[in-house]
Amino acid sequence: MSKPIAYDRLKQAVSWALEAITGIGQRAVKVAQPYIFVRDAKAKKEVKIDLHDIQYVQVKGNTCTIGTLKGEVETRKTLKEFKRKLGEDDFMMVERSFLVNKWLIREVQESKIILDGVSSHILIGPEYAKAIRDFVKENLW
Repeated sequence: MSKPIAYDRLKQAVSWALEAITGIGQRAVKVAQPYIFVRDAKAKKEVKIDLHDIQYVQVKGNTCTIGTLKGEVETRKTLKEFKRKLGEDDFMMVERSFLVNKWLIREVQESKIILDGVSSHILIGPEYAKAIRDFVKENLW
């Protein structure tokens, strides 16, 4: 390379170097967004929620309640939208109306689970019981 270095040429050279070293092209590298913004239906404002703070998402009528370590937020999104946005790596369905952060599951009993930081239990729907048992078996030590 000759000086002065043009930004486009430097970017291309770094991209080639990364691909040569890692075998991954620059476009294939994607970092997950660690937060989401939702419209709080009660406060009527946009609220930033860190993904690792989300304990659960529960459908209540035509709103979803997001339980976080900092409190609850109600929004008019659907559970399906949350499931798609949050992904299956960290969240799982435990009932038709509940999506939970699987890393915050503290206890699994016969037909209910208890999450860290949540005082009440959440019932396990029969169609989700096998997935929960499989998750526990995979992480059993």
